[in-house]
Amino acid sequence: MQGLSVGCLAGILVLGAVTAVEAADRTKRSAEAATLEEAFAHDLCTRDDRALRTLNRALSRSPKASPVRR
Repeated sequence: MQGLSVGCLAGILVLGAVTAVEAADRTKRSAEAATLEEAFAHDLCTRDDRALRTLNRALSRSPKASPVRR
């Protein structure tokens, strides 16, 4: 009985350590993803895309004015 409880305790400690490492890895990935999202959003906000704005304007009008034919 004593051996079983020591084995269970060791397993719980190992599992706790693995879980802590995985949580730290997820936190690091989340921070990296947030940084990439912020950079991407900034790039989209500062880009001068006249062609894209023209296309959006055309698509938001009536279907006859749209350059995309269906």
